Amino acid sequence: LQTLSFLMKKEQDDIVLQACLALSFLSRTKFIRKVFRVIKTIIPQLIVLLASPKVAIQLPCITSLFHVCEDPEGAEEVINLENGAKPALLIPLMQSSDYDIQVYT
Repeated sequence: LQTLSFLMKKEQDDIVLQACLALSFLSRTKFIRKVFRVIKTIIPQLIVLLASPKVAIQLPCITSLFHVCEDPEGAEEVINLENGAKPALLIPLMQSSDYDIQVYT
């Protein structure tokens, strides 16, 4: 997970995308979501990448954060006032009618 966290900081979009997709897949398990909270850089990096202009990067970030929010502690981490997702970032995503960034459960 630390390697994926490192790869999320790269400049190449394809590397960032693959790291985000891997985290999205891994975030389905409760244990890994707990590890996300232990490695303090993953959730803030996912939140930063929500502002990416590339929908392909936004979608796995949204999916990962959705899975993290399935746990009450994870939801608190995502909306944390210090380093969590700010309303100015989330509101445009929630109001988007872009079919590509919608997450279905």
